[in-house]
Amino acid sequence: MILDFLQRLTIGFSAATSVHWLDACESYDNGALDERYAGVPKSDKFPNPWHLGVLNNLDLPNPEEKIQSELELLAHMFTMVVQLKPMLVVETGCHIGLMARALGAGCWTNGFGKVVASDIDSRMVECAQQLCARFPVEIRHCPALALPELSEADLVFIDSSYESRSQEITKVKPGAVYVYHDSYVEPHIKLDMRNEEFRVHLDSPRGFSIVRKPQP
Repeated sequence: MILDFLQRLTIGFSAATSVHWLDACESYDNGALDERYAGVPKSDKFPNPWHLGVLNNLDLPNPEEKIQSELELLAHMFTMVVQLKPMLVVETGCHIGLMARALGAGCWTNGFGKVVASDIDSRMVECAQQLCARFPVEIRHCPALALPELSEADLVFIDSSYESRSQEITKVKPGAVYVYHDSYVEPHIKLDMRNEEFRVHLDSPRGFSIVRKPQP
């Protein structure tokens, strides 16, 4: 059983982080990050230590668009699923499906659980469905707030339109863990932090925060 899990972990991690090439992740004028890593070897192509994992496929919508997932974040969320063992994971705003695939690969590694994700762009939904076909992932063409599973999930990855995020957070059930993306890139997002007793902001170029929603 131990060897079987190790094999699944290796295969799952490889699938979660499978991309065609790496591109630089912008610093977004985050001077603190630039200062912190001043002594780290860099190049003109990679000015900071983070990387975008890019898919190159003519069937992808906007294949040259660099709003794809950070490779480090894909690895992190895969590991979170393996660590937390959620029965149900929800992603809001799945784009081309890289994160949904990483979350689904985590469920596959655990041997149980599933992912429900959505996007309002039909091209993105079709692409994500193809990318996630081998994993326990369901991709739907609908707004995030239309997902009934949002109120049932054990782990939620919030990456949808900025206008709906605060409403999505109110739907997350008490005790669940949710992660919201781009918390540095979009500092104008106004979230109610008063009840976020277990919030941890992680300072990557785009930023993301992890919250355990308190019990009432």
